[in-house]
Amino acid sequence: MKSTALDEVERWRELVEHTISAAISLDAVTVAREEAGELAAAGGGSSSGASAGPAHVGTDDGVIAVRRECPDGTGIVLHLVRSTGSFDAEERRLARRVVDALEQLVRGTVGQLPDELEPGDVADALERTLHDLDDLVDAPVVDRLTAVACRFAQRLDVAGWWIGRAGTTELWRAASSVRRDGTEGERLGAVLAAPSIQVTDDRTAAVLEGGSLVAWAGDGTAAARAMEVWGGGVTRVAAGGYDLDARRWMLCMVGDVATPDLRQAQAAVSAAVQVALGFPRAPRPPI
Repeated sequence: MKSTALDEVERWRELVEHTISAAISLDAVTVAREEAGELAAAGGGSSSGASAGPAHVGTDDGVIAVRRECPDGTGIVLHLVRSTGSFDAEERRLARRVVDALEQLVRGTVGQLPDELEPGDVADALERTLHDLDDLVDAPVVDRLTAVACRFAQRLDVAGWWIGRAGTTELWRAASSVRRDGTEGERLGAVLAAPSIQVTDDRTAAVLEGGSLVAWAGDGTAAARAMEVWGGGVTRVAAGGYDLDARRWMLCMVGDVATPDLRQAQAAVSAAVQVALGFPRAPRPPI
C-alpha cells in the first residue's frame, strides 16, 4: 500500500469516527486491509471480492464491520468497536447508513454542499414575510403558513415545501408546492402530495413543540434520510409549533442542488413560523 493510499484510508477512518461518534457511543474505529490473513485476524470476512461500496460483513455484538474499496482498489474493513457493551439493531442500521452516506460523499455521488445563502436574501425574505402576515390577521393558519412558505421559497429558490397539521402519530398534509419541472419535480411532487407522513423521530416531535431543525443529505440523521425519497433533496429546514387553538403545525422546505444552503435560514424560518402561528401585532392600548 502506497503512502498516498495510507493517508486516504486514515482520512476515511477519521471521517467515519468523527461523524458516527456524534450519534453512537464508540470506543474506537480501526481499519484492516482486506488481504489474506490480515482481515481474518481483524475480525472475519472474506479476503477477496471487495465490493465497490460499503457492505456489512458480519461481526460480534460489540463490533460493527463495514467493507470499503479505496480509490486505488485496496479493500479495507472498518471496525466500529464498543468494548463496554453490544450494539443494538437500530445502532447497527444507523451506523451502516452513515457510512453509506459518507461513502457517497467521498465518491462524489452526494455533491458538495450548495452555495452559501446571502444574509441579505434571508433578511429580505423574513421582512417581506412579516409584511405579508400583517395583511393576513384574520386568515386561517394554513394560509398564514403558506404565505411564509411562498415568500421564502421564492426568495431562496426552494425546490418544494410542505405544510402539515399534527394528528396522533402523523402529520396531515394541509398544503404543498413544487417549484421544479422534469423528473425530479414529478418525484418530489408525488411525495409532497401524500395525505400524511408518520412522525417517527424525536427531532420532528421537537419541531412540533415549537422548535426547528435543519438537515443535509449526508449527515446521517432521520431528517436527512427522509430526503432520500424527496426528489433529490440536498438541504432541508423545518419549523413548527402551536397555534392559538393548541393545534400543532409544521412547515418543511427542501432545497436541491440549485438551492443555496437552507440550513443558514433556520433562525429566520423559525421566527416567521412562530409569527404565522400567532398574531402579527400586539393589541393597541385604548386612546
